[in-house]
Amino acid sequence: MSPRQLLGRIGLWFSVFVIVSPAILFFLWMISLSLKYEIDNAAYPPVFIPEQFAWKNYADVLASNRFLTYFVNSVIVTGGATLLAMLVGVPAGYGIARMAAHKYCGCCEGRMRVSQSSRPPILPLSSRPSQRFRPGP
Repeated sequence: MSPRQLLGRIGLWFSVFVIVSPAILFFLWMISLSLKYEIDNAAYPPVFIPEQFAWKNYADVLASNRFLTYFVNSVIVTGGATLLAMLVGVPAGYGIARMAAHKYCGCCEGRMRVSQSSRPPILPLSSRPSQRFRPGP
C-alpha cells in the first residue's frame, strides 16, 4: 500500500469517526441517564458513569401499564413509515433502473443523468442543444 493510499484510508476513517461520534455519544448518554437515579440526572456537574446503577428504572418501565400501548404505537408508526417509503421508493428505483438500462438506446442519447448529491433526486438536462433530451420514436 502506497503512502498516498494509506493517508487516504486514515483520512477516511478519521472522517467517519468525526461524523459518527456525536450519534454514539448521544446513545451512550441515553444509556447513562437510564442507569441513574432521577436526582442524579439533574446533578451539576453531570456524571457520565453513576456510582450506583438504578436497574429499577428498567423494571418500572416494563411493569407500567402503558408500555404495551406505547410499543404497539411505535410498531404502527415505524411500520407505516417503512411501508410508505417502500411504496414510493420501489417504483422510483425501478424507473431509474429502466432509465439506466436505456442509456444507450438512442431515444435519450444517454445524455440524462441522475444527480444523487441532493434529495429528492433531480434529473438535470444538458444545456447544449446537441445533448438535450429528445423523445423516442
